[in-house]
Amino acid sequence: MGLDSVELLFEVERTFQVQISDQEASTISTIADISSCIAGIKNVLDTESESLRLIEQNIFFAILKATGKNSIDPDDKISALLHPATEEWIRLQADLPYKIPKPVLHRLFFRKPGYDWNSISVKNFIGAIIILNAPDIVDFGNPQSPMEIYYGVAGIISDHMDIDVFEIKPEKKISTDLGIY
Repeated sequence: MGLDSVELLFEVERTFQVQISDQEASTISTIADISSCIAGIKNVLDTESESLRLIEQNIFFAILKATGKNSIDPDDKISALLHPATEEWIRLQADLPYKIPKPVLHRLFFRKPGYDWNSISVKNFIGAIIILNAPDIVDFGNPQSPMEIYYGVAGIISDHMDIDVFEIKPEKKISTDLGIY
């Protein structure tokens, strides 16, 4: 375990007010593993969070309103509905009390984004908004669901490790996929 991964675990422990033992830490390889570990320590049952469901629903309806569509499927590609710097994007920003993550649409210096904006679904876009705004959405001291914990952990990874929210997924390996050693 390298310095960055130790720093990440320390930040997760501090934020969620938990202690992860060395034995538990040695079994963690993915974001889902960290989330499950915290859920186990905090005795969070595998239930849905009503408040999180309402936030997801409010973001979904804001996307619907901003795009002027009558209906959208959560699996629709967000790039077919919204694009940064368009009127729809600006309307969405005005209608939501949350920061909206802007996608990287081209190579930055030597780094190519680890995702394709054209393949991101509406559901994943909503998740990215929640990840970016996790400190304002998740009660870290008393999370109500494993999904709240995941969003919180993903938010920590994005914020403290400078990983793009669109690259963060539960199954991603912390070291090999995200480059946190």
